[in-house]
Amino acid sequence: MSPLHTGAGHPIPQAAAGARALGSTGGNPRSLSPEAPHKTHPRMLRNLRGERVYIGGAASLSFLQFIRETVVQYTGPSGFTHNPKVDSMLENASAATDIPSHSEDDTTFDEKVALLRIYRLATAGIIDVLSASEAMQLLEEIANSEASLHSSRVAVADLILAIGAQCPKTSTSVSQKEKFFFTRGQKRAFAGMLEDPNLELVWAFLLMAFYMLGACRRNAGFMYLGVATRAAVALGLHHEDSYACLTPVDRQRRLKTWMSLCVLDLLVSSILGRPSATLSLRSELGDGLVSMIEPNDRAQVRLLASYAITDLMDTVTSELYGQKAVSTDAAEEFLRKLDRWSKELPDAMRTASPNLNRPEEQEHTLGSIQVACFYYFATMLATRPFLISTLTARLVRSQGGLSSEPPTPTAREDPTHAKLASACVDSAVYLIQACQDARKANLFLANMCIMTALVFAAALVLGFAMFAKNKPDPEVEAAFASAKDILDIFSLLSAQAAHYFEILVLLSNAVNEQRQRLALQPKRNKSPYVGRIFSLIPPETEAFSTNRSADIDPDVMPSIASSGEAGDPHNSWGSPTFLPETPVQALEEGGGGGGGGEEEEEEEEEEEEEEEEEEEAFFGWDSLHLPVWDNFPFLTDPFIPAGD
Repeated sequence: MSPLHTGAGHPIPQAAAGARALGSTGGNPRSLSPEAPHKTHPRMLRNLRGERVYIGGAASLSFLQFIRETVVQYTGPSGFTHNPKVDSMLENASAATDIPSHSEDDTTFDEKVALLRIYRLATAGIIDVLSASEAMQLLEEIANSEASLHSSRVAVADLILAIGAQCPKTSTSVSQKEKFFFTRGQKRAFAGMLEDPNLELVWAFLLMAFYMLGACRRNAGFMYLGVATRAAVALGLHHEDSYACLTPVDRQRRLKTWMSLCVLDLLVSSILGRPSATLSLRSELGDGLVSMIEPNDRAQVRLLASYAITDLMDTVTSELYGQKAVSTDAAEEFLRKLDRWSKELPDAMRTASPNLNRPEEQEHTLGSIQVACFYYFATMLATRPFLISTLTARLVRSQGGLSSEPPTPTAREDPTHAKLASACVDSAVYLIQACQDARKANLFLANMCIMTALVFAAALVLGFAMFAKNKPDPEVEAAFASAKDILDIFSLLSAQAAHYFEILVLLSNAVNEQRQRLALQPKRNKSPYVGRIFSLIPPETEAFSTNRSADIDPDVMPSIASSGEAGDPHNSWGSPTFLPETPVQALEEGGGGGGGGEEEEEEEEEEEEEEEEEEEAFFGWDSLHLPVWDNFPFLTDPFIPAGD
């Protein structure tokens, strides 16, 4: 890969990198490229109570199931492909309704200020309902005269502190404080507030939704967002006329509330593949009103960027994944919209702040990283169907066949799809690299619910690409290893991250097994007219055994576990720079996915694969080893007891 670089030297994704060379596919018009059918289908998973809940086809969990179904065809059943609770949605049990014994007096005012700063870091680029000064003023009001404040304002303060305690800077447990503040804030939020909606009610349910995501209660968070949306609609936050005759301060406060709600709602809906609650309402808020965001307020600038990119993200979920197949024209159009968005991004959000020792600079840099990751995630969503069609064709070709037979339509790789697939992989790599930069700069918190979901989504793209490729790509391998490292760090406080980490470890094992299998295939072309009838070497056992991996030269079959180690040049990604100063110029320009040189690299790889196909021989039906693969059912096997 040869991505664009900014002045700081960090590799940058091009939103339509894989689509820029679409006009150079042998002179064929774009309309001749076939559509990419959706192979990730909606799922119905069981929650804690055994009720089935909907997960859309755009969700990472649906993509995970597709990878499992693909892997089992080539390597047979394993801990990755079969799981007794594969149809369950991992969720933690609800917290106790009683307020924990922890006393608020145990939390000093200085400790509350520290929790407020962590809250600002955790929600940077996502939620901005109260500025730092307004939140500090709220804490001071509560400390001086809590009894005179409305319960809704006290509930908001409790929930801010709960999120701060849930997302500490280190893995030190502060669960007692977290549970205390959330339980009390939740009780106050429900204490008659639903009967009389106000702005603080929207804030409270928005913050409860964010907290539930971090507590591995995704369905609860999704429902809280629905309550917040209906309260916001009741207040008219979605309609431009409701902002008339307001003071500038009140207008900004209401506008930031609506935009924060939309950002979190569309993020969660895109991650779960569900229809969002706010999408149909966004059109009623004029662009002129949105543009009135204060340009000198960096928090508002980040929120505006997130508001725009999540709108595009939800367009992919609702439109591209709402059809049976995705056309290249639709994908190109979406990538052009992403390109326009990136051109409007302020320069201050493209590079790290100069002094990361200051809390406000940490907040701005981490918020910029999160917004950049939304951009990468949106690109992955739009191009993932083409990644699936391209890599599926490569997997079919890698199986070989009778040399006299022409390739089947399934085994043909469309050049246009390959370019879009490259953009998908590049975006996944850059997302992980940005997160790795944040980790090295000590910006990450110990629990980051949205970033956990995005890292896992990117890692699945990389893992599938590794499984389908005959030769390891060092940059992809290093990024995949970094994704596991990041999730492993988050797993100390996040059950969701721990489960995702286990899945990636099992996927790594499946990739290793696939490479072992390919390494054992004969490379010399054999005539179909004659076969060997005598050999001094005993024939192989009928059943394929993965124990033969001990005899394989490690230089031939590199291990995934060694990827990204110290000294690997692909593990040094420079300073944290997040988006291009000069994004993709036009979709029709030359170049391949990920920057210059990628197109030539892919052409050489395709030529090598074609040469290998000519050399490979058909094993015959005996090579399928059906006695081993046909040992059903697998639900009784002792696989890891964890759901999705």
